[in-house]
Amino acid sequence: MSSSDMSTRTRILRAAETLFAQASYARVSMRAIASASGVHLGALPYHFGTKEALYRAIWEEWQGELDARALLKEARLQPKASREEELTSLVEAFFAGPRNLLRDPRGRYFVSIMVREAQDPTSGERTLLADFIYPNGNLIRQALADLFHDLPADALDASFDMMIAALRIVIERGSKSGTLPAPEQTEPLFDLLTDFVVQGWMAVCRRCESEDCQQSAG
Repeated sequence: MSSSDMSTRTRILRAAETLFAQASYARVSMRAIASASGVHLGALPYHFGTKEALYRAIWEEWQGELDARALLKEARLQPKASREEELTSLVEAFFAGPRNLLRDPRGRYFVSIMVREAQDPTSGERTLLADFIYPNGNLIRQALADLFHDLPADALDASFDMMIAALRIVIERGSKSGTLPAPEQTEPLFDLLTDFVVQGWMAVCRRCESEDCQQSAG
């Protein structure tokens, strides 16, 4: 779709998406967004009110890609023969959002926006992570806790933290260097990442079947 075919609101959103992917929230001005979208400065408050409302609208547009309820529902459609298979489906659901975003040219901008927001010390003022990211992570974590109900809480927490860290390493390093995984690299990369995380969880599970882990759990 050419810029002339887009509505003014959409043109503003697309331009803002690109700019926020390239610089922090504080460094992107309404004037820069208006210039990049080819609209009069007054069009931005008319359509969005404030810069923060415009920024939030970008997150709302991508919310569906991060919806853990839908991802979990899809993951549970197929019957699983073992706990490892069920674990694999949950890990795939956890990675599905960023995996899908990295395959989409615009989605890649939003990945960079999420990384910048996570690293921004003022992000708490906007509550975007609390509103859009943390609830989804908590749903996946609860599903994993239900699956590994016999794991001690500290082992469960460590395993979930490992899964988050693995994802952040892949995305944040690529975002900082400007070399996010190419779309054609996304599938094999996330296949490897999924296998790494699943094997990590299963290793913790095997360890916690040992006497040492049972003692530490007590």
